Amino acid sequence: QLTCQTSGYARHHRIGYAKRSFESANLGDLDFGGAFASSADGKKLAFSTGSSVGIYDASTGKSLAGFKLNEGLTIESGAGRVWGKDGNLWLAARVQQAAYGELNYGAPILMLFKVEVKQAFVIKKFPQWTGARIVSISMDSGEAVAYLVVHFTDAEKNTVMGDLWAWDSRTDVTERLTSLGDVTGVANSAK
Repeated sequence: QLTCQTSGYARHHRIGYAKRSFESANLGDLDFGGAFASSADGKKLAFSTGSSVGIYDASTGKSLAGFKLNEGLTIESGAGRVWGKDGNLWLAARVQQAAYGELNYGAPILMLFKVEVKQAFVIKKFPQWTGARIVSISMDSGEAVAYLVVHFTDAEKNTVMGDLWAWDSRTDVTERLTSLGDVTGVANSAK
């Protein structure tokens, strides 16, 4: 089963392969839009944008949980997000700061949304990446190591550089895994 999103972020459809057809099942107009991720079992969808995260039942569109981030945190539509095997959502956000009438971005953070108990936690702040964005996330099978694609903008060269990093939650060690400069995403089968 695939889930796709049409323009405007407001309508979402399930697409089934059962009879090799691409007939869509409309979830209806959800009360939340933004970039999304489907849980591994296909039962939940997470949508996030601005300072809100919404969790929905994928078959009915019913809201399961909603989270409003603390003031000063923002989730961009391109922010990394991934579902954990326990049904919790990992998501990247950034500290948003306004100074002298200009909007600046501080350090990216990694958040964990515990859906069943409707609680959200900041798990890790990365001050060394101030101004950068985490655009893709994958977890190892034990959900102890987060693999993160981080994009840095070089304004002088008008370029964006992306590399793969690993953060081990057990040791709080962050390690650069690539020096390619053009990494855009990461996925892991967690096996």
